[in-house]
Amino acid sequence: MKCECDECRGTGQIDCPDCDGEGYFEFSITESPPAKGCPNYDQLVECYLDAVRARAAARRLSELKPEHAKSYQRQLKETLEKIEAEAEQLRKEAA
Repeated sequence: MKCECDECRGTGQIDCPDCDGEGYFEFSITESPPAKGCPNYDQLVECYLDAVRARAAARRLSELKPEHAKSYQRQLKETLEKIEAEAEQLRKEAA
């Protein structure tokens, strides 16, 4: 007796929950650390840690000077965009 596989639903292939079978997925270095073993891993970890530090600094500054919180948030947004661009460049270099 054959039963349908719960994982692949009888297709014999298993879809990746991260990429939905596309082979790639959107990834923001400012939100999550890179996967171990990926190309330029050490540099991407540094980008991620820079983003963590930038968020923490913006939060601390906003607490110290609430009247300037909007400015700190704008600066944080621009900083995160630059970090993301740097990480994208590292990904392109590795390809």
